[in-house]
Amino acid sequence: MQERHFVVLVGGPGLYNGDDPDHDKAWYNYIDPVMSAAKSRQLSRPTEHVHWYVYGPAYEKRWADDATEPSFYERKIQDSRLQVTRYGHTKKVLAEGASNYLDYIRKKAAAYARAGSSKITVVTNWWSRSPLSLPANNFWTELGKFPDQSISRVWFLGHAANDLWLSLEHDSDDRAVSPDTSEIVNQVDISKHGGLSKKFAFSNAAIMVDQTPCKFYGCNTKNFAKLWSSTFKVRAEGADGKVNFNRSSLKDIEASAQYGWVKYGP
Repeated sequence: MQERHFVVLVGGPGLYNGDDPDHDKAWYNYIDPVMSAAKSRQLSRPTEHVHWYVYGPAYEKRWADDATEPSFYERKIQDSRLQVTRYGHTKKVLAEGASNYLDYIRKKAAAYARAGSSKITVVTNWWSRSPLSLPANNFWTELGKFPDQSISRVWFLGHAANDLWLSLEHDSDDRAVSPDTSEIVNQVDISKHGGLSKKFAFSNAAIMVDQTPCKFYGCNTKNFAKLWSSTFKVRAEGADGKVNFNRSSLKDIEASAQYGWVKYGP
């Protein structure tokens, strides 16, 4: 049987901002849920290769900022939920034998892969370092590299507001705002890449009972999922309203959707 490819796009956090109580209190908000699922062997099937496309620049920036020696004030104040400062996160990562957040992700993925195989691949250079390259656009290019009818599903975890954000910024009033346009996977671009439908394992065949849907874990992703489903002829799911990433599992994140978790399918 042809090996299937399960693609997970993991967006990154913005820098920690103590005046923003709702966003990126911890660096691992978007990687931890998928790690937990991988650890419990809930992600892949025997013939499915998992690819984590992690937006590295966001994690590199967060590491550099978190690793900065905290001020006296920061050392005295601990987050009531995390019980650890952001600087404490970096110390924990180093104590576990990783050199930074991305290295930690790679090591955990290797540990959670199926025994005797390398079924989880962490891809951290897909965005390209070229100043002429738009990181978000490169994701479409990456999908096009897979063999025809081989992608079993695509998931996203991260910030979103109809479009998928690969990072987050704050304005002068400490309010969360969208990142640079190069770091946004735009909903309108789905239709422009309709030719990718041939890459999906089920897109040109009758619906099969074991088809696993594409899922978009982020705030206000239902319209993205709807267009994804109709364009690529696959099942897709997304959130109506906000979601809460301070949850222990992917199912809990789905349940946290403000107005419900919405499902689409041909």
